[in-house]
Amino acid sequence: MQTLLQDLRYGARILWKQLGYTLIVILALSPDSSATPTAPTAPTAPTAMDGDWVGGWQHKQAWVSVKANFKTDADTLKATLDVQAVEGPKSFTVPVIKLDQQIFRLETAKGAEAIVLEWKVTGDVVKDVIRGHWQQAEAQGEFELWRVAKVDPKLFDQYVGSYRLAADNFIAIGRQTRTGQNPRLGYVERKSGRRGNLTPLSDTTFIGGPALGLDYPADVQITFVKNSRGEIEGVEWRQGQAKGMFAKTLRLKEEEVRFPSGAHTLAGTLVLPPTRGPHPAVVLAHGSTPLHRHYFGADPYMYPAHGVAVLFYDKRGVGASAGARTENIEELAADLLAGVAYLQTRAEIDAKQIGLFGHSEGGWVVPEAAARSKELAFIIAGAASGLPRQENIIYEMEGDMRWAGFGETERAKARKLWKLRNEAVRSNGESWNTWRVEVLQAQAEPWFARARMPGAVSEMNDANRARLMNFMAEERRWWYDPVPAWERITIPALVYESEWDKDVPGRESAAIIERALRKAGNKAYKIKIFPQSQHGQWAMATENPNNPLSYRVHYDLLFNWLSQHVKVRQ
Repeated sequence: MQTLLQDLRYGARILWKQLGYTLIVILALSPDSSATPTAPTAPTAPTAMDGDWVGGWQHKQAWVSVKANFKTDADTLKATLDVQAVEGPKSFTVPVIKLDQQIFRLETAKGAEAIVLEWKVTGDVVKDVIRGHWQQAEAQGEFELWRVAKVDPKLFDQYVGSYRLAADNFIAIGRQTRTGQNPRLGYVERKSGRRGNLTPLSDTTFIGGPALGLDYPADVQITFVKNSRGEIEGVEWRQGQAKGMFAKTLRLKEEEVRFPSGAHTLAGTLVLPPTRGPHPAVVLAHGSTPLHRHYFGADPYMYPAHGVAVLFYDKRGVGASAGARTENIEELAADLLAGVAYLQTRAEIDAKQIGLFGHSEGGWVVPEAAARSKELAFIIAGAASGLPRQENIIYEMEGDMRWAGFGETERAKARKLWKLRNEAVRSNGESWNTWRVEVLQAQAEPWFARARMPGAVSEMNDANRARLMNFMAEERRWWYDPVPAWERITIPALVYESEWDKDVPGRESAAIIERALRKAGNKAYKIKIFPQSQHGQWAMATENPNNPLSYRVHYDLLFNWLSQHVKVRQ
């Protein structure tokens, strides 16, 4: 969705912003240092610490997680630490670090909130672990940092895929990145719904933290197991304190593909199940903003594990896909149907069993595409808003303001601005200056920065009219009402929403979509509202959107429903 917290990777960045602080430390190893350093031997030289580390410590009942980087530049050791703590955001900008008698002491300078880390420089550093003592005010304890291995991303080609953990349970591994740059490995396990990123401790061993954005403490460990020919035979999977389990590799068939959509060409990935075809298939629709195919992370590889081929591609104008970037729903639906047309040309695909999946913005794109086609077998839409796009953004804005602490009075003022804005655009500028005056009067209000309003609004006059008319025309192209599309859908449809979704009104949307499907005469739909979950179908302990995200609740529903609506080869 437009400018909202629509997916798990953006949500993770917000989590760090709200809960983290950054610490920058510099140690100058020079003769006139205030400390009296002992000349370290080779195994204990500061350069032995160079690189990335993950770790942390326990403070009361909560973990404080740390991402650290050490770098030796000439005789100067520099370090940065990103620290996620439950107390909230803090900034430590005047640190001290000393090396004295083989003891590193790192101090942050902020009064009673100062943190001290102290550890002995020993051969343990060479063994890729730092253990020591931390202190903050009266609280103290032990901490540890583990070295992050430098892994060639080309190795990911061997690891990406599906692994059978049990007859009805699978682990999927995929690349995770919104832009296509600097991908990490991500994982998902169907039965528990656990999903997250992996941190390498070696070329074959990776760990995952207890929640999205938390790389430590290690709650998941995955070790890739090779056979005598160097092929990945499977993974050793360990979660929490449970006994490790072996998941066998499924020999999927993955192919880079290109297909036309109007005047441009889209680039994507087609993954086929290990069984003989023809296979049912699904095409995946992105969330909002320019997104790479690896935005989907490990999720695509769960489909072929269940006998369903999957096509996912770079959004128009992103990655290897050509064309101008667009957020117009009709154009995005055309791209989705171009993927369907491509699959229909493949002998490995059952052309009568092709469906669509979309989440968030994709929950608008999928019904629009389905309403335009008579060749689809099913659709799946998660976090699908039933509101018009230009109204849903008001709901999103209110959610932001509510969790920023603004009450109903302030939110009502922001709603008024948005309704005036929408009316100005709808009327092609007739009430533009009325909206402009209200914006100018509200700019000094404390809530205004959360209202997603522009800082400056041009006056509607002869000099600006042509430019503003073009802006409003483009804005109306961005608008979209999903109800007419849902009213034309008669094929099997799965729709699921979340109770605590602050970006889509879950219950209201479910009711709107159900009315539309009934009007269409659809007898084959299922709508589910997941309690205590948010926009990405992440389970939540409380309604606060900044809660750590550990597992998603929809996988069992999705794949059980899918298995009932397609025929797969065993």
